[in-house]
Amino acid sequence: MTVAAKTKRILILCTGNSCRSQMAEGFLKSFDENLEVFSAGTKPAEKVNPFAVKAMQEIGIDISNGVSEDVDKYLSQSFDYVITVCDNAKESCPVFIGNVKHQLHIGFDDPADAVGSEEEVMPVYSRVRDEIKNDFYEFYLKNLMNKENIIRVYGSGCSNCKKLEQMCIDVLQELNIKATVEKVNDLQEIMKTGILSTPGLEINGKMISSGKLPTKSTLIHWIQENIN
Repeated sequence: MTVAAKTKRILILCTGNSCRSQMAEGFLKSFDENLEVFSAGTKPAEKVNPFAVKAMQEIGIDISNGVSEDVDKYLSQSFDYVITVCDNAKESCPVFIGNVKHQLHIGFDDPADAVGSEEEVMPVYSRVRDEIKNDFYEFYLKNLMNKENIIRVYGSGCSNCKKLEQMCIDVLQELNIKATVEKVNDLQEIMKTGILSTPGLEINGKMISSGKLPTKSTLIHWIQENIN
């Protein structure tokens, strides 16, 4: 049985929310229109950096309508990922205290530190823009791009095997996570896993447990830990 997918929610944080976080938000939205992407700062600027807008326009992405927002706006919301993009060596990165599953740091130089004429500073913005694109696309491929999640329940049809299969289906629906639940009752296939007793539980190729029926809270933890 396949259980339907949920939309990933991502919040990107920086200090001013005028440049790097705005570009990162623009890129993630361009990678996948189904993502819910937001950005904010601890000390939001008055407007989005015009050089950042120009750098993104050069590659066909319009962030001119972006607004620098305060992170406090999002503290009551839930996110799958909160990503800080500040430069660890030079800045104090924001800390998100709201409800989030995964907190990551993907740091970049602040192009706003560049001084000089537009001709002199734009190469810096273009370089950081390209670094943001590359690193966030790698993040997208690894964590966000739709891929099939498979949960296998190994067992010959015992009552606990059937219970575990149904528990997996119920938990996936409750968490709104897309995954296929497969029951494997072929003895040779069960023996290949190396488990000594059933039911056995495998999530995305990783054998999680065998010989016992987990509690619902434990199963929720296992699924959240092993399915993006």
